[in-house]
Amino acid sequence: MGEPESDGAGIMLGFVLLEEAALPDDVKLINAVRALGLGEIGIGEREVDTASWSIGDLSLIVGLMRAPHPDAPKMAIGPFSPMLEDEGPPAHLIVTLLGAEGSRVDRTALIIRIVTAVALATPSVAAMRGEGAMFYRTDVLAQFVSGTPRGELPTEVAIDITIASEPDGRVSLLTHGMAAYDREEFLVTAPFDDAEDAFELANNMVHWVLVAQPDKQFPTGDTVGRTAAERIEVQRVDSPVPDAPQVIRLDM
Repeated sequence: MGEPESDGAGIMLGFVLLEEAALPDDVKLINAVRALGLGEIGIGEREVDTASWSIGDLSLIVGLMRAPHPDAPKMAIGPFSPMLEDEGPPAHLIVTLLGAEGSRVDRTALIIRIVTAVALATPSVAAMRGEGAMFYRTDVLAQFVSGTPRGELPTEVAIDITIASEPDGRVSLLTHGMAAYDREEFLVTAPFDDAEDAFELANNMVHWVLVAQPDKQFPTGDTVGRTAAERIEVQRVDSPVPDAPQVIRLDM
């Protein structure tokens, strides 16, 4: 998936929210790594609140923090985010992956798979990649990651989407994270009752430009859609996020 980038980004991070303080169980982690197509992993080495494993040429280090994640309750919320109260879960993990290579898409796809495996091997509530804007429930991560071919980007949990109210009973969905791939963010608006369709359109656009046709461009005034009959005009407007670049707006 793309040519390797020589930006020195061999370190990838992720975070896992825990119902109770615990490092990954070796057997559960081995099973999760195998089930997600990541290869073979041996029994880890453990110290106090730290464990490490080798997965091929990769090194996985997991650190246990016996305190709530300091930012989790204040982070953005999307359709698949956990509902957190007060400070959030009582403990969390910092997941560090060393040796990741390839394009940014390759590396993001890898860290999401690794974080999902760690989450499945612990009493987890939710998890996220380090560059993300929000946490995703563990069951949602497992569903989307396991349903995506190994090496392909699970766009539903790789690009964050937030939802906001708009005038006249409409909603808007905004993507977060496209700039990391030198692409514009998408802003999709729709009637409130069509919010699910708006999410599907937003994710389809993300998948289109990051997976299916990375060179695809969307000139202003052109039309796009999920079917041949759906024709939605491509607009460019100021982002709802202050000081952010313009976004591609699609009004359903």
